Amino acid sequence: MSTNPPGWNPQQPPGQGGGWQLPQQQPPMPQQPPMPQQPPMAPQQPPMAPPPPPGGSWQPPQAPPPPAGGGWQPPQAPPPPAGGGWQPPQAPPPPGGGGGWQPPAPGGGWQPPAPGGYGGQPGGSVYGIRIVAFIIDSILLGIVGGILGAIFGAFAAASVANTNAANIPGFVGLNFTFYALSFGVSLLYGTLLIGSSSGKTVGMRIMGLRVQDANTGTSIGYGRAFVRWLVYELLFVACLIPGLINLLSPLWDARGQTWHDKAANSVMVRG
Repeated sequence: MSTNPPGWNPQQPPGQGGGWQLPQQQPPMPQQPPMPQQPPMAPQQPPMAPPPPPGGSWQPPQAPPPPAGGGWQPPQAPPPPAGGGWQPPQAPPPPGGGGGWQPPAPGGGWQPPAPGGYGGQPGGSVYGIRIVAFIIDSILLGIVGGILGAIFGAFAAASVANTNAANIPGFVGLNFTFYALSFGVSLLYGTLLIGSSSGKTVGMRIMGLRVQDANTGTSIGYGRAFVRWLVYELLFVACLIPGLINLLSPLWDARGQTWHDKAANSVMVRG
């Protein structure tokens, strides 16, 4: 039995007239040359931290350099302190080596003024220079009184010369006017100077003294200065003895006040 496929003619050359033909082999495809491999990209460097500001203070941790041959490594956290547990950040020391605000010491706070006055020494401790200041003011007021006396004396002499007789009512009137005017000048002197913000007459300014409120240490103002000097003048006008006792009273008074100081709630201190 023939094993040739049907229609196969061994006498007929292949490719002419039919018949089964052996499959022809395809020519081999030319082999493409291998593509050159790209070198691996170098890892990107992390951004560097800005330089620290001059003068110290806290600085952020800088990223360590990347290891040789590897990629970027994140910064590692600092090791925990000995003993474990989270520690809160400590406050920086104050500038200037210990400066800055300091809390008040225990038991501090406002202290009331000393019995002798606010912000100064008691009147009794300055009694000697207070008397000197009194003498200076008395001399100044005496000069003013002398000028006024000379003026009124001239008027009195002219009045007697014109009438060719002693004009008793006119002379008494001139004397009353002279003393009233001298009293007013002295009262104005003490009120304006002691009632001012300085609280000093000319004599007090020379001797380094001032009059102030006995409780607050502020100026007593013109109203209380008027009362103070009025009481001082009336004690001398009424009688010389009460005026002298008034001047001596700071020696035994606990706050070093005279009577006219007490009338105005004032005290005389250094300042």
